[in-house]
Amino acid sequence: MPHPIQLEPLLTIAEAARVRALLEGALRGSQEALIDGGGVTTIDTAGIQLLVAFCREAECRGIPVRWVAVGKAIPRVASLLGLKGALGLPSEGAADP
Repeated sequence: MPHPIQLEPLLTIAEAARVRALLEGALRGSQEALIDGGGVTTIDTAGIQLLVAFCREAECRGIPVRWVAVGKAIPRVASLLGLKGALGLPSEGAADP
């Protein structure tokens, strides 16, 4: 079982390049991508775009993405942008607070 990608509390444009490299690394040789977004407290449009691009690239490669934890910030901002479905987020009851 792969180790989850641990997202840090801030996922904004300032952290985008570093997080992009982390996410790209997770796709190399993986059969499943696990994301732990439970600690994310602040995310902006660039952060959501980065996650959507990651999920789309994983789908193109046939790699399923599974969220092991999701805080409140990610689904809130994704919903505002109409991108919640693109992230494959778990149902409300399954997400972490």
